[in-house]
This record gives sequence, C-alpha cells and structure tokens, in this order.
Amino acid sequence: MPEEEHIDEPLTELEQDQLDSGWFFFLATPDVYPALYGYVDQSRGYPIGGAKASTLHGLPPAEELMTTTDGSGQLMLQLATWRVTPDDFTALQPYIDQGALSVVTELEWRSLKPEDEEPLPESEPQISLSTHCSQQIDDLLDESMSMGVNGKIFTSQDHANSTYVRNPDLWCGDLDITCASPWNSSGSNKRAGTLVTPRHVIGAAHYEYSVGAVVRFVAKDGTVHDRTVAGKARHPDYRPYYPDLTIYTLDSDLPPTIKPCYVMPSNYTTYLANEQVKTACLGLDQEEKALIIDWNSFGGMRNPTDPNRLIFHENKISGDSGNPAFIIVDGELVLMTVWTYGGAGGGTAVANYISGINTMIATADTQAGVSTNYTVTEADFSTFPQI
Repeated sequence: MPEEEHIDEPLTELEQDQLDSGWFFFLATPDVYPALYGYVDQSRGYPIGGAKASTLHGLPPAEELMTTTDGSGQLMLQLATWRVTPDDFTALQPYIDQGALSVVTELEWRSLKPEDEEPLPESEPQISLSTHCSQQIDDLLDESMSMGVNGKIFTSQDHANSTYVRNPDLWCGDLDITCASPWNSSGSNKRAGTLVTPRHVIGAAHYEYSVGAVVRFVAKDGTVHDRTVAGKARHPDYRPYYPDLTIYTLDSDLPPTIKPCYVMPSNYTTYLANEQVKTACLGLDQEEKALIIDWNSFGGMRNPTDPNRLIFHENKISGDSGNPAFIIVDGELVLMTVWTYGGAGGGTAVANYISGINTMIATADTQAGVSTNYTVTEADFSTFPQI
C-alpha cells in the first residue's frame, strides 16, 4: 500500500510573522510580569552567583519596558524566537488563557508602541559565532583576577564525605557547569565524565569507568547526586586514540538541578570555521579548575594570547583525559571535545560523531537492560550568520 502523503499545515498569520521577523512580541499586564520575570530566572538558573549576580537576569526589569499607548497599561516585551522554547509556552499558557499575556504580530506591536521611543531593530546584531563565543568568556574576566582566587570551581572538595563547596568568586560562576562530574569510584577525581542527557555520561575511551562504578554530580547548591554505571559503549571504530569516546548509561536519571550540556552540532562548520583564530573556550581538568583555551580546529586547541585569558590557562597533563571543553553560546555550555591529548589540549570532535554517539547511547542502554530513547541535544546556531 502506498505511503500516505504528508501535507504540511499552512502557517498562521502570527506564525508567519514570527518566522519573518525572528521575534516574539509579547504584551503583559503589570501584575503578571513579576511572575514571568521569576519564571525565566528560575528556568534559566539566574541569578547564579559571582560578580555579576546582582545584574544578570533573564528578562529586563519592568521599569525598563515600554507601556502600550492604548491606555491598558500593558508592558511591551520582544524576545528573539530562538530564546523561547516550547516548554516556555507550556508554562506561559495559563497566563495567555487568563488574558494577562498575549502574543501579537509585529504590526500590532508597533501600533501600540510609544512614538518617542527608538525604532525596533529588525534583528539582533549579527556578530559572528566566533565573536559571540569569545565575548561570552571575555566579558566575565578582568585583570585583577587570579587562578588561586577565581579559577577553582570548588573552594573545598571532600570526596570521602561527599561535601563540596562551590567557589563564589569563580570567574565563570554565572554559568551552569553541573554537567561536569568531579568524582567517580573508578578514578576519584580522574577518568572524568560529562552529562550529555539526564542519564548518559560521555568520557574518553582510553580512560574509562567500569560498569558498576559510581559517578558523582554536584548541584549549584552543593547537593550531591550519585549514580551507578549500568552499561557502557565505546565507539566501535576506536583505535588508540581515535575516536576517543565512550558513553555510559546510569542507573537512573539525574534531577533537573544537574543540567546536561548541549553538544556541538554536526553542521557547525556552516557557522564556525576550522582554523578560526582565538575563539575562547572553557575547559576543565582533574583539579576542577575552570581553564581557558583558544579553539584551533575540530577537537584541537591552542594556547591563548589574550592576557586575561592567560590568567586561567594551564597545560593539560596525565590524568586530565576525559574532561570536557566547551564553547559558550548564550550562556549555555556546548561540548566540543573531551581531552585525549595534553599541552593546550585536544580530542575527538564530538560534532563529527553525533550519529555514532546516539547509537552508542542505545548500545549502552541495551547492556543496562533499559530503553531510555535519549539522544544528545545539538546546539542550534541558526541565528548566527553563516560563513
């Protein structure tokens, strides 16, 4: 029997407007806006801490927003479409049903906009992805910082008693790096792993955990969550030392307070050129220091030259393998590689093995006797200009 033909539903006027403009246009009553402000902070983990905690929030305060000219007193908010997720709309639906929040077209929004305000930008500034990633790190640095005060993720780590105190002065304390495991029973602070789904960890194939090992994660508030490795799968094409990737299935999901990282998408070269000079990255080591390196190409790094970045640079050494390296995109961690090599650092480019990693997840699940249906989440770079 022939397959049923699939016909896409036409877009509504509002959906077409959002597609064309790249923006969501919201109107909110003043009494409901504090709840929206709080929801965005909670769902994005703001304010996290560190030097910028007093000013870093997900939405602007109400007093910075325009008010509609129709006398209703509604607050006007515009957000780029890529910043708003389906989960956000699920959370906002009760306010929409109550009439306290509405989503309108750009034309409607402009008709309610005060005349004396600056015109809306047609889109967000089109800076390159490389520039954006570097700004995400460079904006958190200043020359007064030091590795001793600002470089360690934890001020104290007591693995034996499962006690961890996060460093309030960490240079990247505004980022959620709970995906990085500080301890496991196979290698203590070595043989590192990084959470890429609520139940799966990625690490280096040449430096593996064993099935039955305990892997530890620490929430931002210091709460410890231990899980046991129930299954694992090394990349089937692995030969020392490439592709140097192993996936582990844990015995249960981690809670939402432990946030899996995104992974570099398979189409990243559309937006970020290999051999792109001086794109700043965040990398971890066995001492749980937040190090800075510059991306070179694929999964390889180079030593930074910027003086502020150099404050937090150290060469990778034996025992650092498996630790992650990320670019930062809109405050989110995007996994580029896990360490295989020393010096500036290098490893397998995860973007080149997305399909293989998802197959490894299924294989590890089978060994664990479960079917999670999880896959890694590729970062979306589509709002950045192509190169």
